[in-house]
Amino acid sequence: MREIFVAGALLVLSLPAGARQIQAVGTSSTFDVATWNVEWFGSTSNGPSNEETQLRNAADVIDQAGIDLWAVQEVASTAAFQALLELLGPPWTGEIATSSNDGTQRVGFIYRTDVVTKRNSRHILEQFDSEFAGRPPLRLEVTVTLPDTAFVAVLVTTHMKCCSDLPSYDRRLAASSRIKGHFDFLEASANLVWLGDLNDKLLTSITSGEPSPYGNFRSDPERYRFLTLPLEEAGECTFCGGSTPSTIDHILVSDELFQAAEAGMTDRLDAVYSGFPGFLSNTSDHYPVYARLRPLSGSVRVETLPRTGRLELYPVPAANRVSVTLDRSLRRSTRIRILDILGRERLRVDLDASRVEVTIDTSSLPPGLYIVSTPTGSRVLPIVR
Repeated sequence: MREIFVAGALLVLSLPAGARQIQAVGTSSTFDVATWNVEWFGSTSNGPSNEETQLRNAADVIDQAGIDLWAVQEVASTAAFQALLELLGPPWTGEIATSSNDGTQRVGFIYRTDVVTKRNSRHILEQFDSEFAGRPPLRLEVTVTLPDTAFVAVLVTTHMKCCSDLPSYDRRLAASSRIKGHFDFLEASANLVWLGDLNDKLLTSITSGEPSPYGNFRSDPERYRFLTLPLEEAGECTFCGGSTPSTIDHILVSDELFQAAEAGMTDRLDAVYSGFPGFLSNTSDHYPVYARLRPLSGSVRVETLPRTGRLELYPVPAANRVSVTLDRSLRRSTRIRILDILGRERLRVDLDASRVEVTIDTSSLPPGLYIVSTPTGSRVLPIVR
């Protein structure tokens, strides 16, 4: 028995360790990730009515599935989230969103520290609050350690605006454009995984007569791939508890991970339906969706992102010029780009492998915030005069 103390309506939960109800789908040789909308997790007024059952079942699903990292959405109570981590115990830990429109629906990550080591986490695109329904994406950069290799990955989770009305669709469409711009310009060299409840489909839209708001990603197949597209093509719902079941929970990878994402290694965690009687009503109306990534050394190129010190700027803020210094241990040519806050390229400098420092004339740029971007990192550059 474990006693879990949480604030508010959840007072004391005495939870026995559950017997195994599902078989593991992850493996020790793969980086296994999942996305799961946990339906008003911890709310006493929405979602499943028995918070103790929901908490216990969520802990059992996460602990038994063999998944290394979970992106979760619709966490209604930070206290319940902490209770979940406490119930899981080592080696599990997590990150919960610090930014949410009213604090009732947050995104987060839960992961195993023996496989995943946090490097940093932060919200992105917070200035586009309406487009993201007051739930800005959460970005987590980690080092993944497997028996055959170790590499750095960037995980981003989102919970897009719900509903099939046209204004909601327009907000999803705008959010999709914003996040693709961020990925294109600021995560161009990352081993990127995007996971979340995107609240829409990929082949068409839940909004009648409209195309998928994620067509911008599907029309860029050289850089992005939705691993969950076959689920939708097969008609398998991920949101299954409502009157209109649909495939709206998705996992996308960038081209750096195409080879690691072998065919047939992405699926719904169907076993929860039989393993947890009443799952769709007492735990979540969404199925977890998972993917196995197998980035083996020597067979798949998995570029490790630099830790620190790859890119330095001086002075900051800048006025009419800025010096950019690079750690050139990679010994390859580099393109330096200066982007405005909308992701538009304003200046570009190409360096060969012999150069480690360059001074860039910024006198043509009006005062404001810019991003200095290279394949090995990016920095914010204020320009003032």
